[in-house]
Amino acid sequence: MSVDHAHLGECLGCGYDLAGSSVGDSCPECGAVVIANPFRGGWRDARVRRRFVRGSRCMVAATTLLGASLAMVLLASVTPLNQSPVVTSVANAVAFCGVAMLAVSMVLLAFVWRAILAVRVLVTLIALLLASFVGIPRIAPSMTIESAGAFWSLLGAAIALSPGYLARSSGRAMRFRWLQLVSSGALVAVSIMALTFSHGGRPFEEVVIALVMVSQLGTAAAFCALQRTIAVALRDPKETMVGGGWRDAGARRRFVIGAGVFVCASAINTLQKVLGIDGAISEVDALWFSGSYLAFHVSVLVAIIALGLAARRIAVVWLLVFALTIRLLSEVAMAYIPPSVVLSGRSEIYRFLAFAQMIAAIGCCMLPLVIARSAGRPRSLPLWCACVLGALGSGLAGLADASPELLLVVDGLIRMIPGVSGFDVFTPSGIVGAACTTLAYLLLARDVRSAWR
Repeated sequence: MSVDHAHLGECLGCGYDLAGSSVGDSCPECGAVVIANPFRGGWRDARVRRRFVRGSRCMVAATTLLGASLAMVLLASVTPLNQSPVVTSVANAVAFCGVAMLAVSMVLLAFVWRAILAVRVLVTLIALLLASFVGIPRIAPSMTIESAGAFWSLLGAAIALSPGYLARSSGRAMRFRWLQLVSSGALVAVSIMALTFSHGGRPFEEVVIALVMVSQLGTAAAFCALQRTIAVALRDPKETMVGGGWRDAGARRRFVIGAGVFVCASAINTLQKVLGIDGAISEVDALWFSGSYLAFHVSVLVAIIALGLAARRIAVVWLLVFALTIRLLSEVAMAYIPPSVVLSGRSEIYRFLAFAQMIAAIGCCMLPLVIARSAGRPRSLPLWCACVLGALGSGLAGLADASPELLLVVDGLIRMIPGVSGFDVFTPSGIVGAACTTLAYLLLARDVRSAWR
């Protein structure tokens, strides 16, 4: 049977040029079975699809975070937690992380701007939404929040309809298309209600919050369905080629032990920050903080030793050992600087140590992605979200000591986002960073342990 080789294009899995191959053959690069490319246009390129999936994963994370923040606000409005500053701060921080992830998704999707028209439309809608968040209160200060909300809702409804448009542009049929209709319909209803409110109607805030929450979570589910449609046989062959020290069972075991101990240390750090948000000063609390402080640093030291033994065979683990060592030494050194010197703002050494601690904490948050790649393990969406949010939370929490000037600049940028009050975002950012770091290393250790059972 004759086959038109020109229509095979590139391998769906690795992007290798299949010129000269036939349907049913094995790809010379990754060994996958050669099939006819079911995509059309720019979607035929495996690299374009891979980049799009990365951007859409950030879109899923952004809409999920925004939906979670609205769920917290809705829960607080119908419970006695309505006046709790902690709930408000956490909701603001989660919402800010969602907006940040939305900006990240726009940047990642812009890498396939030239290849696909539908992606250009989606990126433009996201850019308009983000720009309107900042621009409307300054360009049109007389516009009411209801009118601005109606405009934002219409943009969100258009974004909610984009998964079906993207699937059609790729030549594939997306399942669960009703998700985008539900999400878009909820936002259109919010827009109509907002216009009614602006003309003197009585606002039903709980209903609006519930509709927007449903739309955000529905959009996240629709983009997940789109990913399953686009990611047909989409895999990177390099992620299945495990070599080097990861083949040593002893090195893997030591790495899992070290990562597990660091998970315990991060959990202790998270609990410290949660209990310290109210500034408790009783003797029992002081004793608890002293014991947990010692337990945290001892756990980090044990983790460094275990990871150092694993790093003898796995070179990339040395980066984690170095980051943890810098973090431990800087925190211990900062504890010996007199509080009077710190409060006076005259200690340049303290600021240098705080900056080193912040950089090391951010590095610890992002290294699971590097380690997972070196181990040949897939970097899942939960791992991506935990690493990015952990780095963002650790960075915001470290700015207070490392660079007060930069803290004021970041706070000014945050105040430009409607509905997010400046320093309320920084209060729970340390909790978010520590909790996400704990989750990232828990996912990494579990994946590495289960892969070679």
